[in-house]
Amino acid sequence: MGNTRFNTTTKTKTLSSGISEQLPAILKYPNFLPFNDHFKGIFCYIIRHYGTDGLSVLIYRQPQHDQVVVICGDWKGNKLDITNDSPFAKLAHNFVATEMIKFYEMMRLIKIEQAQFFFAVVKDNLILVDVQLSLNKMAGPGMVNDIFGKICPTQEILKIEILDERVIEQISRGSGAYEGNLIFKPSRFRNYEESGQYQPLISELIR
Repeated sequence: MGNTRFNTTTKTKTLSSGISEQLPAILKYPNFLPFNDHFKGIFCYIIRHYGTDGLSVLIYRQPQHDQVVVICGDWKGNKLDITNDSPFAKLAHNFVATEMIKFYEMMRLIKIEQAQFFFAVVKDNLILVDVQLSLNKMAGPGMVNDIFGKICPTQEILKIEILDERVIEQISRGSGAYEGNLIFKPSRFRNYEESGQYQPLISELIR
């Protein structure tokens, strides 16, 4: 990696070239939609529910300046000071110190310059559940698990199938693999539109 410099600042920074750039903002985790007919007939990942709060880490590669910027926050879009003593700040500090280099190297290999990683916190462990690639696009759950699952724990996938009437009925009954609280994500990223507003098509079923 050479002499790449890592920064966890959240302010505008003048880069080594003298060009002032506004750092990207950390994004909120998408709201879960209610599980309904919007998913009927869609090939989906059915995932064990991982909660509604966690750690997010934005990694912004700037190869032209030999620099990487890292911004940590919570799922509400609030930035974290990783030097304080809060539980999330400690998790963020440990991630930057010990795990972040793996994600940097993976991003470099697959030629992604910017990504925000969303981690659920399960028994004080970070579980990767989503990757935001741009303002209007997230990685599909297959990419999250197949690529980033090589370097960290990822969400627990219960089933991958088309949500036809038979499957939806079994989900409603909540037996077998469909027991408990669930999250549904299309196999490829889709946006949901309502009244001119867009958000990722991601749903939850709370029993």
